[in-house]
Amino acid sequence: MNASDLRHDRHAARILRRTALATRSGSACRCTPPLLAESLEPRQLLAFSWSAQEVYLLELVNRARANPMAEAALLGLDLTADLTDAEIDKLVPQEPLALNEQLTLASRLHSQAMAEQDFFSHIDLQGNSPTDRATAQGYVYSAGENIAAGYDDIDEVHRAWLDSVDHRKNVLSLYEDFDESFHYDEFGAGLLIPTGARYSSYSTQMFGYQGINDVAIYVLGVVYTDSNANQFYTIGEGAAGVQIDILDATSAVVATYTTDAAGNYQIAVEPGTYTVRFTTIATGYHLEQNVIVSSTNVKLDALTDTFNPPPDNGGGDTGGGDTGGGDTGGGGGGGDTGGGDTGGGDTGGGGDTGGGGGGGDTGGGGGGGGGDNTNPRNLTGPAGTVNGSVWADSNYEQLTFVTRAPDNTAIAFKEGTDGTWTFEDLHAMTGSPALTGDMISWVDPSDSLTYAAAPSASGLLLFVRNANGSWAFGNLTTSVYGSAIITSQITAFTDLEGVVHIAGLKSNGDLVMFTRDGNSTANGRAWTYSNIAQDHLRAQSLAMPALVGPIISYVTDWNGLNIAGLDSAGNIQSIWWAPGLDLWRTDNLSAITGASPIAGGLTCYLTSWGGINLAGVDASGDVTVSWWVPSFGGDWVNTNLTDQFSGPSMVGVSTSSYVTPWGGLNIAGRDTSGNLSVYWWAPGMENWEVANLSDVIGTALLPTGAIRGVTTPNGRIILLGANDDGHVLRYWWSPDASWQAQDVTLAS
Repeated sequence: MNASDLRHDRHAARILRRTALATRSGSACRCTPPLLAESLEPRQLLAFSWSAQEVYLLELVNRARANPMAEAALLGLDLTADLTDAEIDKLVPQEPLALNEQLTLASRLHSQAMAEQDFFSHIDLQGNSPTDRATAQGYVYSAGENIAAGYDDIDEVHRAWLDSVDHRKNVLSLYEDFDESFHYDEFGAGLLIPTGARYSSYSTQMFGYQGINDVAIYVLGVVYTDSNANQFYTIGEGAAGVQIDILDATSAVVATYTTDAAGNYQIAVEPGTYTVRFTTIATGYHLEQNVIVSSTNVKLDALTDTFNPPPDNGGGDTGGGDTGGGDTGGGGGGGDTGGGDTGGGDTGGGGDTGGGGGGGDTGGGGGGGGGDNTNPRNLTGPAGTVNGSVWADSNYEQLTFVTRAPDNTAIAFKEGTDGTWTFEDLHAMTGSPALTGDMISWVDPSDSLTYAAAPSASGLLLFVRNANGSWAFGNLTTSVYGSAIITSQITAFTDLEGVVHIAGLKSNGDLVMFTRDGNSTANGRAWTYSNIAQDHLRAQSLAMPALVGPIISYVTDWNGLNIAGLDSAGNIQSIWWAPGLDLWRTDNLSAITGASPIAGGLTCYLTSWGGINLAGVDASGDVTVSWWVPSFGGDWVNTNLTDQFSGPSMVGVSTSSYVTPWGGLNIAGRDTSGNLSVYWWAPGMENWEVANLSDVIGTALLPTGAIRGVTTPNGRIILLGANDDGHVLRYWWSPDASWQAQDVTLAS
């Protein structure tokens, strides 16, 4: 470290306020790297334990760090008060802090010293600073500190610290010079030491910075019994005697910890994907959840009432009874097998504006049947939009459907090799928090694994199905330093170099993007974050378009990256980048193309001959397309498919598009009569056609939400939706079978 790298201690002004009960005071001191970065040997502490009060304070701190705006609303505080613009930019989810023994001892001793020696300061009577006192206990780098006196309630002192700007900067890591390598990630507290001194109690909390070498990354959390049913740890609810094992991808235990009465745990691990196994030692009841660890701490709590009983190893009067039987559902209908035009040839016809119902005649067919009358997790009410992805190799292709369940948790449905479906409760498997928007899914070409993502109040959640079939999750917002919460629906796309991007909007309308770095490391690919609106558009004096509703994305044949959405006037606004550009740009495509306003359902489909097609539904329900092919130069063509081909009026929010392997172009959605309809065109056809699949299939499975289309390398076409009961529905066609329908929720 050189002199220019040193950051100096800043002691905040002391805050005094009087109440009817006591004089209450608080003071804050931020951490700095020490002037001499000497290597210290960590002090080994045997049988160390934390009090429930100390654990509870950290739970409050981590709750605030996970979602500062929610904490502000809960406590009735303005957390932006007295912050600079740069500090406000850091008022986003931060990584959770892990309990540290040395910081806890230093905090306890300082609270005790202030009480017994009747002083109130960050500098003790021997002249030691917070970092001095932390290193005296064996801490290897430096620490920041908040102190308070006169508060007899932990919730009250936590609120007071957040209400004070200098204390708030410590709790929420808001200092302008904090960055990816210089920030807090460990914590200790010494609380509410009762005294007969000037103030009735003294409290200290310390925030640790580990330096840049040999930084520990923790999986941490609490195991508790939620006696008061508030979904939050409370003093007295900690579960003792729970063994936490960390298992790697080979199922080998790489670390373990056993809880004491407070129920907390913190385990240092290397970056990777892990299974965290909680086992109550006395009973064998257990829970397994999966987690992704990158470069920051990860919090994973466990409620004892979600633990599963130990496996039955036989013996005793535990078996018997009927284990099977019952109706397992019917089969799919027969009917006409379709046939007709299955594509082929780049013969043109009808321009580059089409959408097709899956390559030729839609055939007949009956319902797809399926399953008993179970409803996973008793889901009721409408689910979120259902999205799908396809994993395929030379022998097999597997569909995965993901959606936000009616209780706002993440769920998935996996297709088996025999065509059966398996329900996957990602919330139960991973402990992931509630979602605030719809899920999306994709297969990453870098590792051939299935991924999903969704926004949440605490950040952008990333799920991955591991090679062993289990799901794990991580929080990209807290793991990528300086990133922000996405409040809109999200979109994901993979560029021609195989790099995955996830984009969405902040609460202020800025477009932001997470990118999975194309450079592989020993621990896989890392994610990066950029604010496209701030760092690209405004840097060129370009305004960020005010987008409303969902956004879409597409990648052109020349690796042009495009994110598009509608503004309040129905204009198509595009934010785009092309090879050779340093920064992203923006254009009003409606102004360029002369397109009429779109009310909803913006969707894009690309063709193998380089065509770009932007479709949507206008205020009267007509399907319109603005389309371009390379031979047009800078000109676009606008076509009203509904008028030109006498199609039905469509519900804008329901529509989407897809392209078949043979070049069939399709726009699908619900028409205003509630039927599933498809505008479609295939190579060799002169005109568009419209298929009413609800009539063709002849079942009562009618979706009420958005429709999404998925095609597979083997030529299958799948249309996804959900009904009012929260059931996932699929309509599908394959080259050797007619259109069918299935309630996937029941089939699973």
